[in-house]
Amino acid sequence: EDDAAPLKGFMHSLRKALAGVQTESPDILYLGYTQASPWRRKVSNLLREADYLWTTVAYVLWPSGAQKLLAKLPVDQPVDNFMAGLMASRQL
Repeated sequence: EDDAAPLKGFMHSLRKALAGVQTESPDILYLGYTQASPWRRKVSNLLREADYLWTTVAYVLWPSGAQKLLAKLPVDQPVDNFMAGLMASRQL
């Protein structure tokens, strides 16, 4: 999002979130979103695995996630819907 502004304590929370995925193999870490369905599972005290999210404000993308997104081009809908569909079908 081009007009998002990090809140106070953002870097501290981001460091904790990244530490929470060290034993996982993430494709993407959403930093801002609208939750559209129940969480799949609790990953850590700070993190949840999502099934479907809307309004993707910001995210951290790992190379594996970038490769998966590139493999699904072209995008034929709003990008947050496109990414949410890939999550729901467990392709991202």
